[in-house]
Amino acid sequence: MILGIAVVGINIYLLFELLAMVPEGFLYNYFYPAYLAFTVLTILLVGVAFTYNSIFSSKKSFYFLLAALFMALSDFNFFIAYYLDVPVFYYPDRLFHIFALGLLLLFWLKPLEDSNHNILEQREV
Repeated sequence: MILGIAVVGINIYLLFELLAMVPEGFLYNYFYPAYLAFTVLTILLVGVAFTYNSIFSSKKSFYFLLAALFMALSDFNFFIAYYLDVPVFYYPDRLFHIFALGLLLLFWLKPLEDSNHNILEQREV
């Protein structure tokens, strides 16, 4: 639990560090609330994915975890490419995005019946 709090704290610190790096030309009236909401939702998505994976411990939950992580990496690379004007980061952004979409498709198609959570239902008493 302490490790989770530390990770979230580091992410919140880095969130404000990235916000300070945005050039003045990109700032508009609703940039700060939109940016903060998007990054908080990304942190929550990754947290939910880790929780889901620890509860079910299946390939399906692992696909969801990897998809969430690849989406977060894609967003981070897009931030660097667009706001910090480093165009080479568009390549990993697209690559991570494609991986995330593929993993979400695997998550959606894979049934949950082969997970460890359902073993109790399959036992004969």
